[in-house]
Amino acid sequence: MVFDTLQIITGALLLLMAILIIVLTIAQDSKQQDLGSAFGGGESDNLYGKGGGGSSKDDALKRLTAVLGVIFFLTILAVNIIALILKDTPVG
Repeated sequence: MVFDTLQIITGALLLLMAILIIVLTIAQDSKQQDLGSAFGGGESDNLYGKGGGGSSKDDALKRLTAVLGVIFFLTILAVNIIALILKDTPVG
């Protein structure tokens, strides 16, 4: 009973986070538009964005996407660990 409820809650949470990660990824501005830029042609950005000062919106979206990705990964890891623990627990 507890495991079923936990599965429903974590499943809904993971689905919501997956949708948010997709939306945040799509919302980010793409830096490279054409195929030539994939092979080194086009603008080159350094580690801190263009010229050292990127857009604050883009930086916030990148950070939020990274944080959500880490939380998503840790949630999946926790669900699997809990499933292993509850699998070995006798029912009744």
